Amino acid sequence: MDDNTGSGVLAAVAAELADVWAHLLRSEVQDLETAEGLVRERLLAIGAQLLEAGLAVRGTGKTGPRHACACGAEGCFVGYRTKEIQTVVGWITVRRAYYTCRACGTGQCPLDTTLGLARDSLSPGVRRLSARLGALLPFAEAAATLAATSQGQLSASTVRTVTQRVGARCEQALATEIAAAWTQGGPVVPTPPPERLYVAMDGVRILSTDGTGREVKVGVVVPVRVTPAGERRAAASYAAGLEPAVCFGSAPGAGGASPWPGRGRAGRGPRRWRGVDLAVGGRALPPGHPDRRLVPRQ
Repeated sequence: MDDNTGSGVLAAVAAELADVWAHLLRSEVQDLETAEGLVRERLLAIGAQLLEAGLAVRGTGKTGPRHACACGAEGCFVGYRTKEIQTVVGWITVRRAYYTCRACGTGQCPLDTTLGLARDSLSPGVRRLSARLGALLPFAEAAATLAATSQGQLSASTVRTVTQRVGARCEQALATEIAAAWTQGGPVVPTPPPERLYVAMDGVRILSTDGTGREVKVGVVVPVRVTPAGERRAAASYAAGLEPAVCFGSAPGAGGASPWPGRGRAGRGPRRWRGVDLAVGGRALPPGHPDRRLVPRQ
């Protein structure tokens, strides 16, 4: 950061903080809720100023007169483009170098890749928060919660779109992890394998407004250690998904004591099941039982 630029930004922040302090001392700010609302709103605005200034100092992403294109050719620098971005501290403006490829006609801003920006106006932080809230709450309620807890102002439809996109990427990563665990084994954990695993799977059909529906698969695994005083059960691991039964059933072997990777504690993979008594639906299977995958049959 240039000394003059940095000094100017810090001076502006100091002036803003002094103004916040002066407002807090005014007689009309009596109750805590009013005071904390004032501080939160003003500090978020200061955060947006700092973020915008910091990104501006870091540069526009210009790499020279040319930049490599995904088609294999090179794009030519044609100028700068600004982009309004909604972040968790408010809206900011980013100036980016813009390149156009004559071979394929594609335009790109290298800085977008560096900052993790997509074609929409959402920062990675807003995208992550909206997806998390959209997975936990109805989309309209998720949008309202996002607005109440941050500076994010999204519609319910936008929250739905973001949640579905992020969810699709997570499911793809999970499927890849499960497939790799079955073929290569998962990471080795230092703890010994449980003496018994209680495994249960079931499904429930969720109907949509048009009368159609999909079955949601639900699974639970409880590691158990047998002691002279009886069984001692560890914390259960849960999983749910919309996959077909065969696909969902193949997941349990991929995480050892917590069979679903990404949805519980990591395990050693399919080899982790060897020497373990498996109890399925109340029926205990001996250690050498050939049914390693525990694929549910419907």
